[in-house]
Amino acid sequence: MAETTQTLKVPQERETRVRVFSGEAVPYRFAYARAADTRAADDVGQDYLTVREDAHTFIFALCDGVSQSFFGDLAARYLGDALLAWLSGHLPATVDAEPIRTALAAHLRELTQLATDQVQRLSLPPDLPPMLREVLQEKRALGSESTFVCGRIDLPGSDFPTGRVVLAWMGDSRLRLWTGDDAQTTDVGGVFETAQRWSTRRGPVGGDVNVFIAPLERDGRRINRLMAYSDGLAALDDWSRDPSNHAVQDLITQAGEAATSDDISFLEVWLGPVPTHIEARPLAAPYLLDVGFRERLVRAAWRPVSGASRYQIEVRDGEVRNWWASGTDWESPEMPAGEYRLRVRAWRDEGPGEWSEAHGVVVPEIVVPVVPPAEPVEPGPPLIARPLEKIPIRLGCVAAILTVVGVAVVLAGLTLPVNGPLHKIIFGPTPTHTPPVSVVPTETPVPSETPTSTWTPIPTETPTGTPTATPTVSSPLPTATQGSPVGTPLFNSDVPIPAGAPMASPTEVSTP
Repeated sequence: MAETTQTLKVPQERETRVRVFSGEAVPYRFAYARAADTRAADDVGQDYLTVREDAHTFIFALCDGVSQSFFGDLAARYLGDALLAWLSGHLPATVDAEPIRTALAAHLRELTQLATDQVQRLSLPPDLPPMLREVLQEKRALGSESTFVCGRIDLPGSDFPTGRVVLAWMGDSRLRLWTGDDAQTTDVGGVFETAQRWSTRRGPVGGDVNVFIAPLERDGRRINRLMAYSDGLAALDDWSRDPSNHAVQDLITQAGEAATSDDISFLEVWLGPVPTHIEARPLAAPYLLDVGFRERLVRAAWRPVSGASRYQIEVRDGEVRNWWASGTDWESPEMPAGEYRLRVRAWRDEGPGEWSEAHGVVVPEIVVPVVPPAEPVEPGPPLIARPLEKIPIRLGCVAAILTVVGVAVVLAGLTLPVNGPLHKIIFGPTPTHTPPVSVVPTETPVPSETPTSTWTPIPTETPTGTPTATPTVSSPLPTATQGSPVGTPLFNSDVPIPAGAPMASPTEVSTP
């Protein structure tokens, strides 16, 4: 019965999430993602991943096209297929690295002629701007370039009783190998430098091909897994424990959102059963209870997640910031004003859980009032010297002033003496009653021992010249004067009497 051979070519024009396969020889998983700008342009990725397997062997090639060259995706695809074919039918059956290095270097140089023909036959889009077309023609003359890692795993058998693993590479894509239960990777030697690559025009560039060869089992220790990935997934370098599918996909997603986003191709092979945690369900997303700010500090609180050993807090405002918390509440350092999106997830050991929903929070600007310096004011003319129409007068103030003055006047009238000097200043002279010319005599009571003053008119000469008798009293009569509080004068002293005016005759006072 013929052996079944399966070949997988991961598409370059779309994303492939992490997938696990139970292969013919060994179980493995892979993933593929294009860079952010490539996805936005709906273009093909520069990386290329291909796999071939049967019941006894597993072969792979992972190539990363150089974007600065002429259509790096073309070189990656051509080189990957050529390496897969060479490892399948032309790899020397030896465990010595030097013959393999020599044979592979020669094969890479031989590929240049056919690869150059393909590059020259590639038609450029007819709608390219003239300047871009000119740049691409210059790049075409230099050729298309790609880095690579490739390898073959031979299970123990008649040809290789302890099995064999052969790895080769040029460039900065990663190759990691684990033996036994060690958390650290096995040193495969060689160098991983960006300057090393393969060119369709020049063949190997930047140095010799790096080669590693080892048996699968040695001294009771067995190689248990192999990992290869392009430099776009460099965040995986710090992982010692085998990440779950969810963790790998999360790293790919984060790398695709970074400003340095690049194409990603990922492959892992197990030389034994698949670890149970690889396909384990991640921890549930925390339920956020509160997200807000206080005094320029972003704050959050959430419900605990069963099985969580810690929590990751992510805050975004274009830039991505991450913090860790052991409890279920958190407060940031002082944050600049702006709009942020916050989310939280739980971790169990090195396995991340699901992200919570992102919540928005706004940290406002602190507005400090600016008081302008007081401008010097030039002194104006005195208020009394200003024209009346320029002095602002408010009707309410005038009414209030008049009311106060009126009340003051009334109170003064009620409290000041009628004939006092202040009363006269405020109210003017007090008018007096002038009796008519005919004076009606009034009876005067008999004076007692205390002499009583009786009003007596001032005698004047009559036109007839007859003397006027003046009644005699026991004591002289006081003379009423203007403003005196005693008695009331007959005449208003403020009214002048014309000279020669007739005077009223005196009224006799009879004494009983």
